[in-house]
Amino acid sequence: ENKLVMFSDTYDHSVVEGDDANKYIVIEVRSNEEFQDVLDKMRSNASIVKYLHKSLEYSETYEYLKALKKDTLKEEQKRLSSLDSSQRKTRSSTRKKSVDASQNRVLLVYPFTSDMNSLEDAALGLMEASGAHPHSHIEVDDQQSVSDSIKKTGSNELAASTVDISKKIRGRNHYLTIRKEDLDRLEPEEFLNDTIIDFWMRWIWRKEIHDSESVVHFFISHFFTALREDGPKAVSSWTAKKNINVFKKRLVFLPINESLHWSLCVIVNPGSINCNGNDLSCILFLDSLKAHRKGRISKYVRDWLNYEWKRLVKCDPLEAPFNNCTMPVYDPKIPYQDNSWDCGVFVCRYAYGLYLRRHRHFTRDDLDDKFIRAISQSPEFQFDMHDIERLRIEIKTLLEKLSANYEVMKKKEKQERKLRGTKETKVCKRI
Repeated sequence: ENKLVMFSDTYDHSVVEGDDANKYIVIEVRSNEEFQDVLDKMRSNASIVKYLHKSLEYSETYEYLKALKKDTLKEEQKRLSSLDSSQRKTRSSTRKKSVDASQNRVLLVYPFTSDMNSLEDAALGLMEASGAHPHSHIEVDDQQSVSDSIKKTGSNELAASTVDISKKIRGRNHYLTIRKEDLDRLEPEEFLNDTIIDFWMRWIWRKEIHDSESVVHFFISHFFTALREDGPKAVSSWTAKKNINVFKKRLVFLPINESLHWSLCVIVNPGSINCNGNDLSCILFLDSLKAHRKGRISKYVRDWLNYEWKRLVKCDPLEAPFNNCTMPVYDPKIPYQDNSWDCGVFVCRYAYGLYLRRHRHFTRDDLDDKFIRAISQSPEFQFDMHDIERLRIEIKTLLEKLSANYEVMKKKEKQERKLRGTKETKVCKRI
């Protein structure tokens, strides 16, 4: 009736004493304009307006905030308890021994040797995992790019692409060890960890990860952490040793984990800042809670881009072409979460949506409508909390299927080793 889409009833109202106990709700807004809009709607409703005449004194706010403070502390404790065990800096040997062995059980090491058909079978019946999201589409001006990409990748190459990944790519943290405790992060109301985030990024990129001409590049979540803590020089080997030139990429994905929250930073057309064309160079910042400071994070990213520019272009050491003007940061309107635990799933979904748009040219014209056509109203970004809940289940299902394939592969390798050992024993006896 009052046109409020949703309100939160998660706080314990019992802490408020008096006649007005249980007669308030908590509404989250993300801007002054949104707050004013909600306030106007409440004032226009006869059932609610009578509660708006009273303003709290500063001394009274503590009583009303007790429940909110209690809920915040509870949420913080839940987040801390769900941190990946590998990120804990200090542990006693007693605790190590008490860890449940089943939680540490390795489900799979990704990528593993397998033909592409077997991997794709694991995604059958799934949506995003198979790349067959019903809302995905290709704009008319991008069809030629996709067609050229398909022609360049033959069926034989696709069939062996996972093997090629294992053989061709070497480098820090390439192989992901996924354990039972990681899989448990995909249970409802659990926070995703870096292993799950990194796996998803590699999975959606699996058919191009070995292609040096791919227009996108995904860094693992530890990349930004290392950049923030140790500076651009500390992460220079991540690109130098693998001969990655980020300035030839259209989209560069950086998952961000700070203060127990996930967001996604995507660098768009970094090699076009000095071009006179219509291509837009910028940073897209996608945050489902708007909790991270995009200005501070984008500064780290620009410092790294300037370092890479000097390394690859061999320009004047004092030259720093990436700044607020040449590489601005934007946060387009996107779907947001309405709980406190799905930020990691949203990052996975944001990455998937933009990856589907990798053949689209982002231009300066997109600024005119604030990325409404390019992102906000694009079919790839038409999803809601039900889709997020489904994606959480889908990633878990995918990992369970891949784990079964991995077990088959390990058993086959064990049998082959045993057979080789038997043959070698027979040869020795003959000698």
